[in-house]
Amino acid sequence: NAYFVARFDKPFQSYGTWNDDAFTPGSNEVTGENAGADLTFENPAGGPFVVELRVAISYVSIANARLNLEAEAAQRSFTDIATAARDAWEKRLSLITVQGGTPREQEIFYTALYHAFVMPTIFTDVNGEYRGFDKEIHKAEGFQYYTDLSIWDTFRAVHPLYNLVARAEQRDMLVSLVEMVKAGGCLPRWPSGCGYTNRMLGTPADILVAEAYLK
Repeated sequence: NAYFVARFDKPFQSYGTWNDDAFTPGSNEVTGENAGADLTFENPAGGPFVVELRVAISYVSIANARLNLEAEAAQRSFTDIATAARDAWEKRLSLITVQGGTPREQEIFYTALYHAFVMPTIFTDVNGEYRGFDKEIHKAEGFQYYTDLSIWDTFRAVHPLYNLVARAEQRDMLVSLVEMVKAGGCLPRWPSGCGYTNRMLGTPADILVAEAYLK
């Protein structure tokens, strides 16, 4: 399960929930595969009207989602968060400086480098808790727990790159794999969320661990 907390910067005038084609005004709870909530905001002054929404997620609990929101977004404006994200990506992409080639070729290079760092996913909440492969709640001590490693695709090139330019993150990914073995019983080929997908062939995690150990 995934949990989330959403907070608006303006009060809403009315609310309701929908499930398939049925809408229930004033309802604050709904269950279904095609369900959601509808919120209406009043704009008494007319003209442009902006509503700012902060959302935090957790795979542990709603309480942890609220903790994540308070720690990461509650006191920061949209501009602050956007600026911090830009600066973080600038720092990450500046790990490698290229010379030569055309501007288009440099653009392609840095786009590929950006893609290399979009995943894997940090799965720990701000208090260190995460849901393991045994579906129980664990706490990461001294590392960030990662998941969503498409190792069958990435052991050839992306993880060797991490060994060169993202060694701390690579170390945490390896520790995460060890924790997956403890909770699930074996090294994964393609871990996603809190479980095995058993997608693709071979044992790429063995290669990933061995190469990182040797280097």
